[in-house]
Amino acid sequence: MLALSGVVTVVSTVSAFLIGRFYFTQGGSRRWLSAWIQVAGWPLSASMLFLQKTKSLRETLSISRKLASAYVVLGAINGGVCLLYAWGISYLPASTSSILISTQLVFTSLFALVIVRKPLSPFMWNAVVLMTCSTVLVGLHSSSDKPPGLTHSQYILGFVMTLAAAVLFGLLIPLFELVTKNLMASSSSAVAELMTFVNIVATVVLSIGMAINGDFSRISAESRVFKSGRVSYFMTLFWSAVLYQVQYLSVTGVAMLASSLLSGILITASTPLVSIFAFFFFHDNLGGVKIMALVLSVWGFISYAYGGYLDEKSKAPIAEDKSNDREEV
Repeated sequence: MLALSGVVTVVSTVSAFLIGRFYFTQGGSRRWLSAWIQVAGWPLSASMLFLQKTKSLRETLSISRKLASAYVVLGAINGGVCLLYAWGISYLPASTSSILISTQLVFTSLFALVIVRKPLSPFMWNAVVLMTCSTVLVGLHSSSDKPPGLTHSQYILGFVMTLAAAVLFGLLIPLFELVTKNLMASSSSAVAELMTFVNIVATVVLSIGMAINGDFSRISAESRVFKSGRVSYFMTLFWSAVLYQVQYLSVTGVAMLASSLLSGILITASTPLVSIFAFFFFHDNLGGVKIMALVLSVWGFISYAYGGYLDEKSKAPIAEDKSNDREEV
C-alpha cells in the first residue's frame, strides 16, 4: 500500500503540475477557479469513503468537536495553499514553479521537527541547505526566465506566491500526520474521510471568493476563448479536479503509512520529471542556471533519502533485539 501510494503521489503530482499550467497557457485566467478546482473533486474522496462501508453515514458525520475544528483549520489552510499556488503558476513556467514548490521539503522538515517531533539528521540538514540554494538560484535567474508578455513585477509576485504556497503546504502535511495519528484510526478510510471534510471546507472558502470575484459567471465566456476549444476547456477542469484529489489522497496516505517527511520527499522527487515534460510540452527555458538549480534540488533529494535510509537501518538492529528479548521471555 505504501509503495502504491508513493508511485501515485509522483505520477499525480507531475500530471497536476502540467495540467494546471496547461490551463493558463491555453488562455485561462481565472485564478480563483484554478484554486477552486484543486479541491472541488472532494466527491471522489467521499465515494471512496462510503464504498469501503467501514462506517455508516451517521457515524461518519458524528465526529468530535476537536476533529471538526481540525477539519475547519486544515480546510482553510488548504484553500490558502491552492489560491497561492494558482496565482504563482499563472505567472511562472511549470519548470520554475515546480522547483520552487519542491522547497516544501525544507518547510515540511522544519514543521515536522516542531509539530511531530521528527528529528533531522545531518544528511537531511544538508538537503535543506541545497534546496534553499536552488531556490536562490531560480530567483537570481528571474530576468531571463520571465515568460513573454509578463512584467518583472508580475514574475516576482508569482515567485513570492509560489514560495508562500510551499511554506503553507510544508505546514499542512505535518498537520495531516498529526491529526490522522492522534485523532483518527490509521486506515485508508481515515485518509478518505480526512480529505473529504478538509476539501469540503476549502471548497466553501474558495467558492465564496469565486462568487465575490465573479468567476462562476465567467466560466462559459472563458471556455469560448480557450485556445484548444470548449471541450478541451471543460476536460481540463475535470481532469484537474480528479488529479488533484488523487494527489491529496496519496500524499495523505503516505503521511499516515510512513511519515509527512516521506510525502515531501516524493513530491520533491517529481521535480525533475516536471521540468523535463515542461521543456517538451511548453518549451520552458532550461538554461544553465535553472539546470544547476535542478541538480541542487535532486542532490538535496538524494541526500535526504539517504539520510532516511541510514536512520531506518540504524533502527533495524534495535527492533530485532527487542523482538529477540520478547522471544526469550
